[in-house]
Amino acid sequence: MSIRKFSCLTAFIGSMFDHKGGCKNHSLLTEMRNISKSDKSSVWSHEESYQGFSAVAMTHRNRLKHIISLLNKIEFQDGGTLADYGCSDGYIISLLQREIFSDKNWKFYGFDHNENLLSKARAKYLPKSEFHFFDLNIVGRAKSNSYDIVTCFETLEHTGDYRNAFLNIYSSCKIGGCIAITIPNEKGISGLLKYFGRKLLRRKDYGDIFSDKSELNYVMSLILNRYIDVFRYPSAKGWGHHLGFDYRRFEEYIQEIFLEEQHLEIIFQRSSALNFSRLYVFRKLK
Repeated sequence: MSIRKFSCLTAFIGSMFDHKGGCKNHSLLTEMRNISKSDKSSVWSHEESYQGFSAVAMTHRNRLKHIISLLNKIEFQDGGTLADYGCSDGYIISLLQREIFSDKNWKFYGFDHNENLLSKARAKYLPKSEFHFFDLNIVGRAKSNSYDIVTCFETLEHTGDYRNAFLNIYSSCKIGGCIAITIPNEKGISGLLKYFGRKLLRRKDYGDIFSDKSELNYVMSLILNRYIDVFRYPSAKGWGHHLGFDYRRFEEYIQEIFLEEQHLEIIFQRSSALNFSRLYVFRKLK
C-alpha cells in the first residue's frame, strides 16, 4: 500500500467515533458531496474542507456524520436557540437545521471573527438564522444564559486562549442547556501520524513555525508523550495550525474549573478509533 493510500486510510478510520449507535442520517454524506461549487472565491470556506476525497475531507465528513448521530440521541424540545461559535460560512448550522431541527421551531446564531466568512454565511439566507462577528479570545462580550445549545467544532485549537474561548461558550449557554465541543488530539502516536501525514500530503502545511523552535524536540515530545503546549509560547492571537494544542490541558482546565465546582456535568465523551479527535457534550448546571 502506498504512503498516500495509507494516510488516507488512517485518516478515514480515525474519524470514526467509538460509538455503536450507527448514524441515522444516510443522506448526510451524499448531501455533503453534492454541495454546489458555484460559489468559489479566494476566501476559504468551511464547506471546502468537506468536499472531495482527500484524507482531510474524508476525516471531516465522517467526524461530522458521527457528531450528528450522537446529537440525535439527545431529546431536544420543539423550540429553542442554538449558537455555533466558529461558524465559518454557516455550513454546520445549515446541516444541523436539516438533519436535526427540520421539524422544530429553533433559531440559530452563528459567530465568527472572519467578516468575509460571515458574509458568505449571510448570503446563504438560512431560515431563522443570524450571523455576527465575535472574538472568542475576549471574555465578557457573550450574552449570558442566552442559548439552549452551544456548539464549537474544531475551533478552540485555533484561538489564542482556549480558556477565554470556553468561558465565553459556557457563559452564553442557559442553565440546563447543552454545550457540544470537538477538539483534535495532537499528542502521542495520533500526533505523530498527523504530523508526518501533513508533511507528506500538504508539504508546506507548517510554514515557518519552526523557525525559532526545534522540530526534532517537537517530534520527541510526541514520541515520549510529553505536554506539547510549550510549543505555543509565546502566545498568539490565533493559530492557523493544530501544532502545540494539547487536549490534556483542556481537560485539566475543564475538570478543575467546571466539573469539580459542579458548573457542568458530562453527558457523554467520545474519542475517535485512533484517538484523532475528541467530542464532549456537557450540561450546564449553574
